[in-house]
Amino acid sequence: MFCMQCGAQLPDGSQFCAKCGARLGGGAPAPAPAQAAPQQASFETQEMKCKSCGAPLQPTAGMSIVNCEYCGNAVTLSGAGWKQVMKQLMVINKLSYDQALAVGKSWLDEGIFRRNVGVRSEVVQTYMKYVPYWVVPTAVDTKYSGTRGTGMGAVKAGAGKGAGGFLKGLAVAGLERSMSGGKQHNVNDRKQKSFNVPVVAVRGLALFELEDYEFKPESKAIFDKNKLDRGVEIMGGDVTEQEALDTAKAFASKKTEQEVRGTMDYVASLQTDCVTHEGELLYVPVWFFEYKFKEKNYFALVDGSAGKVMKGQRPAIALR
Repeated sequence: MFCMQCGAQLPDGSQFCAKCGARLGGGAPAPAPAQAAPQQASFETQEMKCKSCGAPLQPTAGMSIVNCEYCGNAVTLSGAGWKQVMKQLMVINKLSYDQALAVGKSWLDEGIFRRNVGVRSEVVQTYMKYVPYWVVPTAVDTKYSGTRGTGMGAVKAGAGKGAGGFLKGLAVAGLERSMSGGKQHNVNDRKQKSFNVPVVAVRGLALFELEDYEFKPESKAIFDKNKLDRGVEIMGGDVTEQEALDTAKAFASKKTEQEVRGTMDYVASLQTDCVTHEGELLYVPVWFFEYKFKEKNYFALVDGSAGKVMKGQRPAIALR
C-alpha cells in the first residue's frame, strides 16, 4: 500500500505513514501552525561546501538544516546565507529492537483500566530514526486572580485527559475542598515555571511533535555521524531556530495558563510573560512502533537514549 500524501510504500494494514506521519484512511494529519518560509540564500547553493571536510553540499529546496553526507556536519540557512551550526548535539541510542519494544509494551499496560494490552497487541510496523529537535529553554511568569475552593477547576482539567486524568482531578478536588472547607476564597497569585521545550525541526512531521515530554539525557555529545547507528536514517530539518523559539513560547505560555485554570474555580484575570533563550539542535534516536489491539491501531514513540515513551496512543479501557 502507498501513502496518499507523500507516496511512500508501506506494509499492508498500516494506519500511520512511516515517512510523513499521515494517518492512513483517516485523512492527513492536523496541519502544522502557519510558519514563515525560511529565507533563501542570495547565492547559488551548488557552490556551498562543508566547513568541516570541504565536501560539496546539495540541499533540497526549502531545507534550512542540512547534514554533510560525508562527515555529518550540519549547516543552517539564515537570511545572510549558510552558516555552521555550532550547537548541534546528539545522544546515542542505547536500546535494541527488543528492548525498545519492551518499553513500548510496558507503557501500553500502565493504568488501572488496562490489563495485558502489550501481550495481546500485534506489532504492525517499526523503525528507528535520528530526529532533530530544537530544545529551547523557556521561562514563564503568569500573574492571575480569581476564586478557588470547590475544586471544580481540577475536575474540569482532568476531564479532558481520559479516565486516569479524571480520577486524578477528583482526588485533587477532594483535597482542595477538605483544605478550604468547601468554601470559595479570593486568590491573587503568580505561577513561575521553566521548560526545556522540544520542537521537532522537521516541518509537517506531526506524529513526532511532543507536548508533555522533556529531553533529559544523561550525556550529550557534539554531533558525529560516525558514532551513530549505521544504516539508520538521519533526518534533515526545515524549521529555523526563530520558528522554534516562537513555538516554544506559545507552548509554554499555554501550558502554564492551563495549569493555573486547573487550580481555579473562576479566573478573573490572567497575564503571562514568557522569555525564550537560545536553543540547541539535538539529534535523538526515536523508535516508532505501530500496534494493533482489537482491530484498532495505536502508536508509540520511544526515546532510544532515555528508554521512555515520548508520546503514544493506547486503549482507555482494556480489562479482558
